[in-house]
Amino acid sequence: MQNVESVTRRSLRPFIALGLVAAVAQTVRVVTANRVGSPSLFVDDAFYYFGIARNIVRGNGSTWDGINTTSGYHPLWMLTILPVFMVVRGRFGVLTAIKVLSGLLWIFALREVAKIAESIGARRAIWFGTLPIAMYAIFFGRSTPFAGVETGLLLPWLLAAIAVCCTQGTRGSRTRLSLLLAAATLTRLDAIATIAAIAAVAVWKWDATASLAKRARSFVWIVAPSIACVTLVAAANVAWTGHLLTVSSRAKARGGGSSRHYALHQYFTQPGSLPIVVGIGALSAVVVLTALFASRWRAHGDRMNAPLRLSYMLTALWLAEFAATALFDSQSSWPQWPWYFYNSFIILLLAPGLIIHAAFPSLESRVVRFGATRWRRAPVIARYALPLAIGVLVGGATSVHANGNENFYTQNAKAALALRATLPNGAVLAMGDRSGVFGYLVERPVVQLEGIVNSNQFLDAVERRDVDQFLRREHVSYFVKSAHTIDRYPLETDGGPEPGVKHCGWRFEPYFGESDKMMFTVCTSDIVYTSTASQGERLTVWKLTKPVGSFHISHS
Repeated sequence: MQNVESVTRRSLRPFIALGLVAAVAQTVRVVTANRVGSPSLFVDDAFYYFGIARNIVRGNGSTWDGINTTSGYHPLWMLTILPVFMVVRGRFGVLTAIKVLSGLLWIFALREVAKIAESIGARRAIWFGTLPIAMYAIFFGRSTPFAGVETGLLLPWLLAAIAVCCTQGTRGSRTRLSLLLAAATLTRLDAIATIAAIAAVAVWKWDATASLAKRARSFVWIVAPSIACVTLVAAANVAWTGHLLTVSSRAKARGGGSSRHYALHQYFTQPGSLPIVVGIGALSAVVVLTALFASRWRAHGDRMNAPLRLSYMLTALWLAEFAATALFDSQSSWPQWPWYFYNSFIILLLAPGLIIHAAFPSLESRVVRFGATRWRRAPVIARYALPLAIGVLVGGATSVHANGNENFYTQNAKAALALRATLPNGAVLAMGDRSGVFGYLVERPVVQLEGIVNSNQFLDAVERRDVDQFLRREHVSYFVKSAHTIDRYPLETDGGPEPGVKHCGWRFEPYFGESDKMMFTVCTSDIVYTSTASQGERLTVWKLTKPVGSFHISHS
């Protein structure tokens, strides 16, 4: 009979193999991509992190554009990637290093999934249940674990916390859980609802027979480090910038909530980055409820059944995500991005396995003979040779050799590389949405007009309608716009590169949010670069020759 340690170690291997395939495929994909294509393997917002990290390493401080001090990022992910930029200095080489880092984090995340599966006695069911998300992580370059943003680090923290919740509630377990949740808080500052949900379910499991007062003390003990982290970050923001909120939070809160409830509508109707045809919130709700009812049915009235308790945890995560989305919707008219829905990602990773376990309980007791003995006796390198080979083949076969016409990522990368060689060295540009890839590659200061990685002084100027003076002080001489033609405002039809339009017109920034807009007067004679329109996408650069005004446009 195998000891507990060896059984646990053996149970990890199939999950680690899945993670290894994804890590290798993603790394090979970015290594073999050309310079125009490799940035498209990350989300645009990842390049804000990359640009700020690069500036910190270069001695330019916490700035995106090298000019304006910004607090527009989550601190622990920034601290995690800073060593990468200290060691790897090349603009494209660092993208490979980030993929390697993301791959290691994804393997660690699946290792925690294996621990969860082992603790509830559903190792095979959970493994089969993870396959859809595992395939997504393997084949989609911008998949959530590999997008280059903070969620790639957040997922391992949260899964490790859930794994701890599946153990006995010793003092050591409670301490580990509180530290993991604090790390998750620093990784994503607005994850506090998720932190509270995990802590509440842990207390309910560990202190099922305790008094209400003892449960409350246990809950406070677990969440206290997370609350302390949020408090310290807020205090640091006040001392550093004079504002309680980070600049990105403040920028998105401008104009208040949307009367259209855009974020909630998006949550239930849009797929995020997943290759599905329904809303990620709706899908995760259906999956988690199915897992809950299936686990209750299979538990036969045993309320302390391990799979049932995990289904309660996942249900709590969905409720926390819904509450956080509703709060965001009430405070901001901005959309949410796919990597914000990390709870749904965890649900879709774990809940299908619970459904399989309830439907096929004998799956765990079946003896798998084919190749099992040879697999256990093989050297470690031989065990993982097949996942490595699959990863190399998939990564090479799905490499991106782009020409700039595939999507706005490749279009903006091509434009930035071209302008890097032609713009004056001292040129300062201004750009709103989609300025991540462009600003990272153009190697010129790009003042971010949405404000999410700009300074509080910029947002103050926007509120005073004094942006023109602010941009003049920054010596901004070019205005850049990347947009899909159907997404542009009706008043923006003039002054562009399209044939037959009026000579001059306007462009408005920021695109998102129901707040005051900056109004840029643009003329065809001032165009210094325009990309070839492809799939409705176009990037255009104008010489900034007219004052910047203000205008209010409501999306409601």
